[in-house]
Amino acid sequence: MTGGSGGLSPWSGDLLGDLPEEPDDGWSSPLFDPSDPAGLPLPTVSPRPPTRPPALSWAEVAALSAAEDTLSRLDQAALLASDAVRAGLTARLAAREASAWLGAQGCWIHPRDLALHEAGLVSSIAAAVSGGRARDALPATLAGRREAEVHDLAVEDVADDALIVEALSFLRTLRRLPGARDPLEMVLQGSTSPMPDQDRPALLQAHDLACRCHAATSPMPSLLAAAWLGRGRMRAIFAPVWTGLQGLRHARWPASGDITIWCRALTEGGRVGLQELARLQQAEARGQHLVQQCDRRSRLGDVLAEMVRQPVVTSVGIARQLRMTQQAASRLLQALAEAGLATEVTGRATWRVYAVASS
Repeated sequence: MTGGSGGLSPWSGDLLGDLPEEPDDGWSSPLFDPSDPAGLPLPTVSPRPPTRPPALSWAEVAALSAAEDTLSRLDQAALLASDAVRAGLTARLAAREASAWLGAQGCWIHPRDLALHEAGLVSSIAAAVSGGRARDALPATLAGRREAEVHDLAVEDVADDALIVEALSFLRTLRRLPGARDPLEMVLQGSTSPMPDQDRPALLQAHDLACRCHAATSPMPSLLAAAWLGRGRMRAIFAPVWTGLQGLRHARWPASGDITIWCRALTEGGRVGLQELARLQQAEARGQHLVQQCDRRSRLGDVLAEMVRQPVVTSVGIARQLRMTQQAASRLLQALAEAGLATEVTGRATWRVYAVASS
Protein backbone atom coordinates (compact mmCIF):
# COMPACT_ATOMS: atom_id res chain seq x y z
CA MET A 1 0.00 0.00 0.00
CA THR A 2 1.06 3.48 -0.65
CA GLY A 3 -0.68 5.54 1.98
CA GLY A 4 -3.67 5.88 4.22
CA SER A 5 -4.53 4.49 7.59
CA GLY A 6 -3.52 1.33 9.33
CA GLY A 7 0.12 1.45 8.22
CA LEU A 8 3.24 2.46 9.94
CA SER A 9 3.36 6.15 10.78
CA PRO A 10 5.12 8.12 8.01
CA TRP A 11 6.84 10.35 10.51
CA SER A 12 7.45 7.95 13.40
CA GLY A 13 10.75 6.72 14.74
CA ASP A 14 14.06 8.43 14.64
CA LEU A 15 16.11 8.49 11.47
CA LEU A 16 19.53 7.09 12.20
CA GLY A 17 21.33 7.00 8.95
CA ASP A 18 23.16 3.80 9.48
CA LEU A 19 23.16 1.50 6.85
CA PRO A 20 25.28 -2.08 2.20
CA GLU A 21 26.94 -5.59 1.96
CA GLU A 22 25.24 -8.88 1.55
CA PRO A 23 25.72 -12.09 3.52
CA ASP A 24 24.75 -15.18 1.55
CA ASP A 25 22.42 -16.71 4.11
CA GLY A 26 20.67 -19.07 1.73
CA TRP A 27 17.24 -17.44 1.71
CA SER A 28 17.92 -13.90 0.55
CA SER A 29 18.16 -12.51 -2.96
CA PRO A 30 18.09 -8.97 -4.39
CA LEU A 31 14.70 -7.41 -5.04
CA PHE A 32 15.82 -6.64 -8.59
CA ASP A 33 18.98 -6.48 -10.60
CA PRO A 34 20.89 -3.37 -9.38
CA SER A 35 22.63 -3.19 -12.77
CA ASP A 36 19.29 -2.72 -14.52
CA PRO A 37 19.32 0.86 -15.89
CA ALA A 38 15.53 1.04 -16.12
CA GLY A 39 15.04 2.26 -12.57
CA LEU A 40 12.62 5.10 -12.14
CA PRO A 41 10.27 6.24 -14.93
CA LEU A 42 11.60 9.16 -16.93
CA PRO A 43 10.07 12.53 -16.04
CA THR A 44 7.62 14.39 -18.21
CA VAL A 45 8.80 17.99 -18.07
CA SER A 46 6.54 20.66 -19.50
CA PRO A 47 8.01 23.60 -21.39
CA ARG A 48 6.93 26.98 -20.16
CA PRO A 49 7.20 30.32 -21.90
CA PRO A 50 9.78 32.56 -20.25
CA THR A 51 8.26 35.02 -17.81
CA ARG A 52 9.82 37.53 -15.52
CA PRO A 53 10.21 35.84 -12.11
CA PRO A 54 8.34 37.55 -9.29
CA ALA A 55 10.39 39.49 -6.77
CA LEU A 56 11.19 37.58 -3.61
CA SER A 57 9.73 38.67 -0.29
CA TRP A 58 12.01 39.36 2.66
CA ALA A 59 10.96 36.04 4.22
CA GLU A 60 11.90 34.20 1.04
CA VAL A 61 15.25 35.99 0.82
CA ALA A 62 16.03 35.05 4.43
CA ALA A 63 15.05 31.41 3.84
CA LEU A 64 17.12 31.29 0.64
CA SER A 65 20.15 32.76 2.41
CA ALA A 66 19.93 30.17 5.21
CA ALA A 67 19.64 27.31 2.69
CA GLU A 68 22.62 28.59 0.68
CA ASP A 69 24.75 28.83 3.81
CA THR A 70 23.85 25.37 5.17
CA LEU A 71 24.29 23.54 1.87
CA SER A 72 27.59 25.32 1.20
CA ARG A 73 28.91 24.24 4.60
CA LEU A 74 27.73 20.66 4.04
CA ASP A 75 29.26 20.40 0.57
CA GLN A 76 32.58 21.94 1.63
CA ALA A 77 32.83 19.75 4.73
CA ALA A 78 32.07 16.63 2.67
CA LEU A 79 34.67 17.66 0.10
CA LEU A 80 37.32 17.89 2.82
CA ALA A 81 36.36 14.59 4.48
CA SER A 82 38.11 11.28 3.78
CA ASP A 83 36.91 9.18 0.85
CA ALA A 84 35.35 6.63 3.22
CA VAL A 85 33.43 9.28 5.19
CA ARG A 86 32.26 11.04 2.02
CA ALA A 87 31.01 7.78 0.50
CA GLY A 88 29.40 6.79 3.79
CA LEU A 89 27.65 10.13 4.11
CA THR A 90 26.26 9.86 0.57
CA ALA A 91 24.98 6.33 1.19
CA ARG A 92 23.33 7.19 4.49
CA LEU A 93 21.70 10.39 3.23
CA ALA A 94 20.41 8.47 0.19
CA ALA A 95 18.75 5.96 2.53
CA ARG A 96 17.27 8.81 4.58
CA GLU A 97 15.89 10.43 1.43
CA ALA A 98 14.29 7.20 0.23
CA SER A 99 12.83 6.58 3.69
CA ALA A 100 11.43 10.11 3.90
CA TRP A 101 9.92 9.82 0.42
CA LEU A 102 8.22 6.57 1.45
CA GLY A 103 6.92 8.36 4.52
CA ALA A 104 5.32 11.00 2.30
CA GLN A 105 3.51 8.17 0.47
CA GLY A 106 1.97 7.00 3.74
CA CYS A 107 4.52 4.33 4.61
CA TRP A 108 7.59 4.68 6.81
CA ILE A 109 10.52 2.26 6.76
CA HIS A 110 13.66 3.01 8.75
CA PRO A 111 16.63 4.03 6.56
CA ARG A 112 18.77 1.23 7.97
CA ASP A 113 16.15 -1.33 6.94
CA LEU A 114 16.16 0.07 3.42
CA ALA A 115 19.93 -0.41 3.42
CA LEU A 116 19.47 -4.02 4.47
CA HIS A 117 17.18 -4.51 1.48
CA GLU A 118 19.54 -2.70 -0.87
CA ALA A 119 22.24 -5.12 0.26
CA GLY A 120 20.00 -8.04 -0.70
CA LEU A 121 19.58 -9.41 2.82
CA VAL A 122 15.80 -9.88 2.42
CA SER A 123 14.17 -10.88 -0.84
CA SER A 124 10.76 -9.31 -0.21
CA ILE A 125 9.15 -7.43 2.65
CA ALA A 126 5.76 -8.84 1.66
CA ALA A 127 7.11 -12.39 1.74
CA ALA A 128 8.79 -11.80 5.09
CA VAL A 129 5.63 -10.37 6.65
CA SER A 130 3.44 -13.13 5.20
CA GLY A 131 5.89 -15.75 6.44
CA GLY A 132 5.94 -14.42 10.00
CA ARG A 133 9.46 -12.98 9.62
CA ALA A 134 8.54 -9.29 9.70
CA ARG A 135 11.10 -8.51 12.39
CA ASP A 136 13.86 -10.12 10.30
CA ALA A 137 12.93 -7.89 7.36
CA LEU A 138 12.34 -4.68 9.31
CA PRO A 139 14.36 -4.85 12.57
CA ALA A 140 14.82 -1.10 13.01
CA THR A 141 11.31 -0.16 11.83
CA LEU A 142 9.69 -2.60 14.24
CA ALA A 143 12.07 -2.02 17.14
CA GLY A 144 10.13 -1.50 20.35
CA ARG A 145 6.91 -3.02 19.05
CA ARG A 146 5.30 -5.81 21.05
CA GLU A 147 5.54 -9.33 19.65
CA ALA A 148 1.76 -9.66 19.36
CA GLU A 149 1.57 -6.43 17.36
CA VAL A 150 4.31 -7.60 14.99
CA HIS A 151 2.65 -11.02 14.63
CA ASP A 152 -0.64 -9.38 13.59
CA LEU A 153 0.95 -7.23 10.89
CA ALA A 154 -0.52 -7.64 7.42
CA VAL A 155 1.34 -6.88 4.20
CA GLU A 156 -0.88 -3.86 3.56
CA ASP A 157 0.19 -2.46 6.93
CA VAL A 158 3.75 -2.09 5.67
CA ALA A 159 4.16 -1.43 1.95
CA ASP A 160 3.85 -3.26 -1.33
CA ASP A 161 6.98 -4.43 -3.08
CA ALA A 162 6.45 -2.11 -6.06
CA LEU A 163 6.76 0.93 -3.80
CA ILE A 164 9.86 -0.54 -2.13
CA VAL A 165 11.44 -1.18 -5.55
CA GLU A 166 10.85 2.46 -6.52
CA ALA A 167 12.35 3.66 -3.22
CA LEU A 168 15.44 1.47 -3.71
CA SER A 169 15.89 2.73 -7.27
CA PHE A 170 15.69 6.27 -5.89
CA LEU A 171 18.27 5.40 -3.24
CA ARG A 172 20.70 3.89 -5.76
CA THR A 173 20.40 6.83 -8.14
CA LEU A 174 21.13 9.30 -5.34
CA ARG A 175 24.26 7.35 -4.38
CA ARG A 176 25.56 7.71 -7.94
CA LEU A 177 24.82 11.43 -8.33
CA PRO A 178 27.95 12.96 -6.70
CA GLY A 179 30.32 10.95 -8.90
CA ALA A 180 28.44 11.39 -12.18
CA ARG A 181 30.08 13.33 -15.00
CA ASP A 182 26.73 14.98 -15.81
CA PRO A 183 24.17 14.25 -13.06
CA LEU A 184 21.27 15.76 -14.99
CA GLU A 185 22.00 13.67 -18.07
CA MET A 186 22.22 10.57 -15.87
CA VAL A 187 18.75 11.26 -14.43
CA LEU A 188 17.13 12.28 -17.72
CA GLN A 189 18.70 9.38 -19.70
CA GLY A 190 18.65 11.31 -22.96
CA SER A 191 15.32 13.08 -22.47
CA THR A 192 15.37 16.80 -23.12
CA SER A 193 14.65 19.31 -20.41
CA PRO A 194 13.86 23.02 -20.64
CA MET A 195 16.36 25.28 -18.94
CA PRO A 196 15.19 27.09 -15.80
CA ASP A 197 15.47 30.85 -15.53
CA GLN A 198 19.23 31.56 -15.47
CA ASP A 199 18.70 34.90 -13.71
CA ARG A 200 17.58 33.19 -10.53
CA PRO A 201 19.84 31.66 -7.83
CA ALA A 202 20.80 28.02 -8.41
CA LEU A 203 18.59 26.74 -5.58
CA LEU A 204 15.55 28.40 -7.13
CA GLN A 205 16.52 27.15 -10.59
CA ALA A 206 16.51 23.61 -9.20
CA HIS A 207 13.10 24.16 -7.61
CA ASP A 208 11.70 25.59 -10.83
CA LEU A 209 12.95 22.62 -12.86
CA ALA A 210 11.57 20.11 -10.36
CA CYS A 211 8.15 21.77 -10.29
CA ARG A 212 7.77 21.31 -14.05
CA CYS A 213 7.94 17.54 -13.62
CA HIS A 214 4.43 16.05 -13.72
CA ALA A 215 5.18 13.48 -11.02
CA ALA A 216 4.66 15.18 -7.67
CA THR A 217 4.20 11.87 -5.82
CA SER A 218 7.30 10.32 -7.41
CA PRO A 219 10.94 10.77 -6.35
CA MET A 220 11.72 12.23 -9.77
CA PRO A 221 11.28 15.96 -8.90
CA SER A 222 13.83 15.68 -6.11
CA LEU A 223 16.20 13.79 -8.42
CA LEU A 224 15.92 16.55 -11.01
CA ALA A 225 16.60 19.22 -8.38
CA ALA A 226 19.58 17.34 -6.92
CA ALA A 227 20.97 16.62 -10.39
CA TRP A 228 20.70 20.28 -11.42
CA LEU A 229 22.54 21.40 -8.29
CA GLY A 230 25.09 18.64 -8.85
CA ARG A 231 26.09 20.21 -12.17
CA GLY A 232 28.25 22.74 -10.36
CA ARG A 233 26.58 24.07 -7.24
CA MET A 234 27.26 20.97 -5.10
CA ARG A 235 30.35 18.88 -5.84
CA ALA A 236 30.65 16.34 -3.03
CA ILE A 237 27.10 15.54 -1.89
CA PHE A 238 23.53 15.89 -3.16
CA ALA A 239 20.90 18.20 -1.67
CA PRO A 240 18.69 16.18 0.73
CA VAL A 241 15.18 17.54 0.14
CA TRP A 242 12.78 14.85 1.40
CA THR A 243 14.84 14.51 4.57
CA GLY A 244 14.27 18.21 5.23
CA LEU A 245 10.57 18.02 4.36
CA GLN A 246 10.19 15.18 6.82
CA GLY A 247 11.95 17.19 9.53
CA LEU A 248 9.49 20.03 8.88
CA ARG A 249 6.51 17.61 9.00
CA HIS A 250 5.69 18.68 5.45
CA ALA A 251 4.51 15.60 3.57
CA ARG A 252 4.19 16.94 0.02
CA TRP A 253 6.50 18.32 -2.61
CA PRO A 254 6.68 22.15 -2.46
CA ALA A 255 4.73 23.72 -5.32
CA SER A 256 6.23 26.48 -7.46
CA GLY A 257 5.01 29.17 -5.09
CA ASP A 258 6.29 27.43 -1.95
CA ILE A 259 9.75 28.99 -2.06
CA THR A 260 10.02 29.42 1.69
CA ILE A 261 9.10 25.78 2.35
CA TRP A 262 11.56 24.67 -0.35
CA CYS A 263 14.41 26.65 1.19
CA ARG A 264 13.56 25.61 4.73
CA ALA A 265 13.56 21.95 3.61
CA LEU A 266 17.03 22.37 2.09
CA THR A 267 18.25 24.01 5.29
CA GLU A 268 16.85 21.21 7.46
CA GLY A 269 18.19 18.51 5.15
CA GLY A 270 21.60 20.15 5.13
CA ARG A 271 21.58 20.34 8.92
CA VAL A 272 20.86 16.61 9.15
CA GLY A 273 23.69 15.98 6.70
CA LEU A 274 26.13 17.97 8.81
CA GLN A 275 25.15 16.00 11.91
CA GLU A 276 25.65 12.69 10.11
CA LEU A 277 28.99 13.84 8.74
CA ALA A 278 30.18 14.79 12.24
CA ARG A 279 29.08 11.39 13.57
CA LEU A 280 31.02 9.51 10.89
CA GLN A 281 34.13 11.62 11.35
CA GLN A 282 34.01 11.06 15.09
CA ALA A 283 33.74 7.29 14.57
CA GLU A 284 36.63 7.40 12.10
CA ALA A 285 38.82 9.33 14.54
CA ARG A 286 38.04 6.98 17.44
CA GLY A 287 38.75 4.00 15.21
CA GLN A 288 42.07 5.37 14.08
CA HIS A 289 43.11 5.75 17.71
CA LEU A 290 42.26 2.08 18.25
CA VAL A 291 44.12 1.04 15.08
CA GLN A 292 47.30 2.77 16.27
CA GLN A 293 47.38 0.42 19.24
CA CYS A 294 47.29 -2.69 17.02
CA ASP A 295 50.04 -4.62 15.29
CA ARG A 296 51.04 -3.08 11.96
CA ARG A 297 49.88 -6.23 10.16
CA SER A 298 46.35 -5.91 11.53
CA ARG A 299 43.58 -5.29 8.99
CA LEU A 300 41.44 -3.51 11.59
CA GLY A 301 41.91 -0.16 9.85
CA ASP A 302 40.65 -1.58 6.56
CA VAL A 303 37.58 -3.07 8.22
CA LEU A 304 36.91 0.24 9.99
CA ALA A 305 37.10 2.17 6.69
CA GLU A 306 34.70 -0.27 5.02
CA MET A 307 32.26 0.01 7.90
CA VAL A 308 32.33 3.82 7.64
CA ARG A 309 31.93 3.63 3.86
CA GLN A 310 28.93 1.28 3.91
CA PRO A 311 25.78 1.80 6.01
CA VAL A 312 25.66 -1.91 6.90
CA VAL A 313 28.35 -4.58 6.68
CA THR A 314 28.66 -8.31 7.28
CA SER A 315 31.61 -10.60 7.82
CA VAL A 316 30.88 -12.26 4.47
CA GLY A 317 30.85 -8.95 2.64
CA ILE A 318 33.96 -7.68 4.41
CA ALA A 319 35.79 -10.91 3.59
CA ARG A 320 34.93 -10.59 -0.10
CA GLN A 321 35.76 -6.91 -0.29
CA LEU A 322 39.07 -7.08 1.58
CA ARG A 323 40.12 -10.58 0.43
CA MET A 324 40.37 -12.15 3.84
CA THR A 325 38.76 -15.12 5.53
CA GLN A 326 35.26 -14.78 6.92
CA GLN A 327 36.58 -15.84 10.35
CA ALA A 328 39.13 -13.00 10.34
CA ALA A 329 36.51 -10.48 9.24
CA SER A 330 34.12 -11.66 11.95
CA ARG A 331 36.85 -11.40 14.59
CA LEU A 332 37.73 -7.82 13.56
CA LEU A 333 34.09 -6.74 13.50
CA GLN A 334 33.67 -8.17 16.98
CA ALA A 335 36.73 -6.19 18.12
CA LEU A 336 35.15 -2.99 16.81
CA ALA A 337 31.90 -3.87 18.56
CA GLU A 338 33.69 -4.45 21.86
CA ALA A 339 35.36 -1.05 21.47
CA GLY A 340 31.94 0.58 21.04
CA LEU A 341 32.53 1.48 17.40
CA ALA A 342 30.18 -1.07 15.83
CA THR A 343 26.77 -2.39 16.74
CA GLU A 344 24.82 -5.42 15.54
CA VAL A 345 21.55 -4.20 14.01
CA THR A 346 19.38 -7.27 13.31
CA GLY A 347 19.33 -9.12 16.64
CA ARG A 348 20.27 -12.35 14.88
CA ALA A 349 22.48 -14.96 16.49
CA THR A 350 23.99 -15.84 13.09
CA TRP A 351 24.52 -13.95 9.82
CA ARG A 352 24.98 -10.81 11.88
CA VAL A 353 24.90 -7.33 10.35
CA TYR A 354 26.91 -4.42 11.77
CA ALA A 355 26.71 -0.66 11.47
CA VAL A 356 28.66 2.26 12.93
CA ALA A 357 27.53 2.67 16.53
CA SER A 358 25.79 5.87 17.55
CA SER A 359 28.09 8.03 19.65
